[in-house]
Amino acid sequence: MVLAGALQGVGGQAPDGLTVVVADVGQGDGVVIQAPDGVVHCIDAGPNGQGAATILPLITSLQPTGYGYVVCSHYHSDHLGGLDTVLNALPFQVVLDRGNVSVGGTSSFNSYVAAAGARRQAVAVGGVYALGGGATMTCIAANGSVAGGGFVNPAQAQEENARSVVMRIDYGDFSMWLGGDLTGGGNGTANVEGPAAFACGDVDVYKLNHHGSNTSTNTTFVQVLDPELAVVSCGQGNPYGHPTTTVVNRLN
Repeated sequence: MVLAGALQGVGGQAPDGLTVVVADVGQGDGVVIQAPDGVVHCIDAGPNGQGAATILPLITSLQPTGYGYVVCSHYHSDHLGGLDTVLNALPFQVVLDRGNVSVGGTSSFNSYVAAAGARRQAVAVGGVYALGGGATMTCIAANGSVAGGGFVNPAQAQEENARSVVMRIDYGDFSMWLGGDLTGGGNGTANVEGPAAFACGDVDVYKLNHHGSNTSTNTTFVQVLDPELAVVSCGQGNPYGHPTTTVVNRLN
């Protein structure tokens, strides 16, 4: 799905403007961003196998002029499973994640860390990262800390989700929220969405937190972000019921 700009592969032309592709990785998340100068960036890469099956062919099709940031939103395998393949194959410059606080150390995580190597850095909450051509990526939240100084203790139900890295993408008048599996108080989770929404403000596009689970996308959050478009990444016929009817109705 191209959310801004257009894929223009004919004649070897680079995309014109900012291109954001929410990739079909099944039950997981994988987003590829191409800045106006042609440099590509990757946020998550779906479950194991999707790096090779989906993300790498997608990046190749964009005919990148360079490789910038990789962001791992959090350490669940449906988000980071394909990142090791991507990182081993392409010379991305910097790998951003939430650091080593409360890490479980799964095999997928270990493979990701090994592939990232010396490129790996802990993201700076409130930090603004230049994507190229005037596009930027701002870290709104990570590990329960929120830009501007807010903090919500993530050590509640679904702690790993609550620790998700949240990025706001901006280019000209366009803005987009990418929040991994960030929680909003549903099902006993920490409500990080509330303060994060106020730190972010209005956006044009909202990529649903936690695939449209009832843990996330609370009413205040939706009112503050006030997106024109919401897009969800989830597997067809998934056993979790994502996106839930409650969340879809709330957005509608």
